[in-house]
Amino acid sequence: MNVFEGLYKTDGITRQAEGAFRVSMSLNADSEIYKAHFPTFPITPGAAILQLAVEAFCAAQGRRFRLVSSRELKFLAPVIPPSDSSLVFEFTPASPEGELKYSVQVYCSDTPRAKFSLCFLPL
Repeated sequence: MNVFEGLYKTDGITRQAEGAFRVSMSLNADSEIYKAHFPTFPITPGAAILQLAVEAFCAAQGRRFRLVSSRELKFLAPVIPPSDSSLVFEFTPASPEGELKYSVQVYCSDTPRAKFSLCFLPL
């Protein structure tokens, strides 16, 4: 079973200047992942936020990619369902054109929740 199945729904993709883009996602507070992390006080795991960033990137590109490196992972505030039911992933190119390195900022209700640098390779 894929633990991320049913965790999110992609709501929209917005293209911005110079290769940047934003991906909006809704979180499912009834997802299995929250029953394990933690049953009495669910919090979105950092690993899930990172995987959601990968899923957001793939959705925006319209194809699958593999995450080859992640750097400077900073989790600034917890994502706690159901009050935190939507996330926005903001991707900004962080390398010369042709390389798939991005700075990623994660927001919930306009509040920064995480930031990191990611590098992808197409599958």
